[in-house]
Amino acid sequence: MDEKKIIEESTESKEITDTPVDLNASTETSAMTDENGLNDGGVTEEKSYKARVEELLKWQMKLADEQAKLEAYRTSTFQQMGELEQQKRIASSEQQAALQEERQKFEADLASIRAKKDAETIAMIAGEWSKFEKEKEAQIIALKKELEGMRTQTQKEMDALRSQVSKELDEARSLAAKEIQVMKSEAQKEIDKAQADSKKEIIAAKQESIKAAEIEIEQRTRELTEAEKRTEREAGRLAELDKKLQQLEIELEAREAQVNDDKSDNIRERRRLDREKQRINGASDNLEQEIQERFSDRIDSYERKLDSKDDELERLRSELASLMATSESIQSLRAAYGMDPEKIKARIADLEARNKALLDEAANSTTRIEYDRVSSEKRALETKFAQAQEEIRRISVTDGEVQTLRSEIRRLESTNENLKVEAEEARNIQKSLQNELLRLSTPAERELDREARIASIKREIMSPEELEWETHPVDMNEIDWLEDIKKQCDNYGIKFQRRILYAFHTALKINDWSIITVLAGVSGTGKSELPKLYSFFGGLNFISVAVQPNWDSQESMLGFFNSIDNQFQPEDLLSFLVQCSDKDSGFKLYPSVVLLDEMNLAYVEHYFAEFLSKLEERRGKTKKDLPEVKVNLGAGVAPYELPLVRNVLWTGTMNQDETTKSLSDKVIDRSMVINFPRPKHLAERTKMEKLKKTEKKLLYDTWRSWITVDLESDFTSEQREIFKEYKRIIEKINDCLEEVGRALGHRVWQSIEYYIANYPTVINALKNSQGEVTEELKAEMRTAFEDQLVQKVMPKLRGIETRGKGRQSLQNIEDLLAEEGFENLKDDFEIACEQGYGQFVWSSAKYLGDDEDILSSDDNAEKDTENNSEE
Repeated sequence: MDEKKIIEESTESKEITDTPVDLNASTETSAMTDENGLNDGGVTEEKSYKARVEELLKWQMKLADEQAKLEAYRTSTFQQMGELEQQKRIASSEQQAALQEERQKFEADLASIRAKKDAETIAMIAGEWSKFEKEKEAQIIALKKELEGMRTQTQKEMDALRSQVSKELDEARSLAAKEIQVMKSEAQKEIDKAQADSKKEIIAAKQESIKAAEIEIEQRTRELTEAEKRTEREAGRLAELDKKLQQLEIELEAREAQVNDDKSDNIRERRRLDREKQRINGASDNLEQEIQERFSDRIDSYERKLDSKDDELERLRSELASLMATSESIQSLRAAYGMDPEKIKARIADLEARNKALLDEAANSTTRIEYDRVSSEKRALETKFAQAQEEIRRISVTDGEVQTLRSEIRRLESTNENLKVEAEEARNIQKSLQNELLRLSTPAERELDREARIASIKREIMSPEELEWETHPVDMNEIDWLEDIKKQCDNYGIKFQRRILYAFHTALKINDWSIITVLAGVSGTGKSELPKLYSFFGGLNFISVAVQPNWDSQESMLGFFNSIDNQFQPEDLLSFLVQCSDKDSGFKLYPSVVLLDEMNLAYVEHYFAEFLSKLEERRGKTKKDLPEVKVNLGAGVAPYELPLVRNVLWTGTMNQDETTKSLSDKVIDRSMVINFPRPKHLAERTKMEKLKKTEKKLLYDTWRSWITVDLESDFTSEQREIFKEYKRIIEKINDCLEEVGRALGHRVWQSIEYYIANYPTVINALKNSQGEVTEELKAEMRTAFEDQLVQKVMPKLRGIETRGKGRQSLQNIEDLLAEEGFENLKDDFEIACEQGYGQFVWSSAKYLGDDEDILSSDDNAEKDTENNSEE
């Protein structure tokens, strides 16, 4: 039956039907009428009512038939939907099977093409590389043979010339000596003969003989001079041969450079082939897209068919839902209003009247006016918002100019500080010159007073008993020595990370490049303990000096002349330095460590400025011409000259709080800053061990033997390429700093390369490498370079704004470090950008990782007990 027809008939039946008739109620009504004895009119009404009930029963039967028809139609619709779902699944499976088959075919073709391309690429690369290696080896062998032959020939010629010239000189000298001897003997004979004749003749003959001998001697002297000139000419020829040899060596180096360039070209060609291979791989990765494009039409057709089926299914579902809604509405009307058409019509009329009243109320209300008012306010607010955005853009441009002016102000302030330091140095120099002038104008009687003041300086700080201790072996292994220090520190109850210990040791080794090693970090993490335990357990001389906030000159650190008491009052540090530099004391044979504890409580430039300059001046000088610091002994007295010997190693600790001063660029440039990490596991010390020295001294000669000073002789040319790669990274960082007016100087890179070369594990890997670039060597050099990025480069970034251009420059540096594989520094870099109150301040060391497991003293004691029991 047609859907529309069914709905119309259902609606018609709904309008005609009335409230469901209760037959029982009708029967009761009839009975009540009979019982009350109604008249004939009542009987007629009863008949009419029964006829109406019969008519209603017919309509109910008709509705039941219509509901049965709707149920049958719904069943048929469900069957059609099932058939459509089955057809859709069959079509989808067929489409997927076809696509899978074609995809497998294309994948097989692509795999064969890729394998063929890879084989050709690998074969070509291998052939080119083999050819290059053979040509390189042949060229090197030929050049070496040529150079060796030229060296041999030159050496032979030089030896022959030397022997010939030496032989000629010896012959000339012997001949001249013989002739002179003969002439002397003949002259003596003639003199004796002349004496027998007469005195006058003797004198004449003697004079003649002497003249003849002098003439002969002059002649022989001229001959010797000519021989020496010939020797000089031969020496000049030999020098020319040496120059020629040097030119040949230069030519050889040029050829080797050409070979290296060819090698670089081959490497670039290899990289190009790698890129080509990556492109082929990329093309294979795009296979899915190519397949999709090739079969897109077929897929679209299948999808259109599926969509049409889905639309048909959706239409049937909507028809079914509409029919079910109609049925439900009929049921709800029947339940709510019964079968009385008049009541339904009245309800509809009432609803229409209410709807009209609501429409009239809406038309007569002020809603439209309110809407127009809100719309105008919205447009006004949008205009104000656009103006505000324009103002923000203008302010951002102005903010950039303000940031530029602030950077310029900071630069000028830094320049002003440097000028103040230079002025202070100039005043100190003027003061020293005035004292020198006063000293020169005083009588010589003050010399005795000077000796007394010097005697007060030369007092014993270290006990002479330490000179009787045994020493470590001269050939002591560096890493074994460091590991013994770490072990003793652990037993004492204070643990240091191995990387911190090695970094501190290496920084002390290159004190000619980094004058002072600064230990920074959280208070209470062992900054002051590390230098002390390093010296005590390693056998070095040690002194700790507590820096005071009122230190404003060198005299605060070393001592001063008390004019009231008329005597010089030296500080312990001055006496310690004198004792370590005096060759007669015996302590000069050992390295010495000076700790300036809390060194930034006062401005470092005020009390340590002359030491900074003189210690840097010491670089490259011999023992005989070491710089000296002049200690003022009082007016009119010549100052005491303190030599800055190399066996004295300077270190210091610093905290960063409201009571301290920040380090200037001058100090940071000449120092090595090592940050201690924030501890994640707090260590226990349930038992306080007594600190005991090892009673073993380390000789300075042993310490000196661990230092690498000649990179060219200790590293091969291939190994030095690693230094060049790291230098390239530093230069890129320097380029990034150009945007904010900062720069890294030559001193920074020189400190970095000597730190890497002197790192203990790098030296050990270098010994094991046998001149090759091993993975161990590369890994250890990378660790040392990462240390230097933190210790030398990051402190130079301090104070850069973390907004505007400064932030962009810092972001470029962070991206560069990530590209070069230094992801360990990412967390510390972000902390430095976020915790510096708008400026970059590096103060963390998360790159070191978690601190090592810390055992309490009780655990150590239990371990010792267990070991003793096992023994």
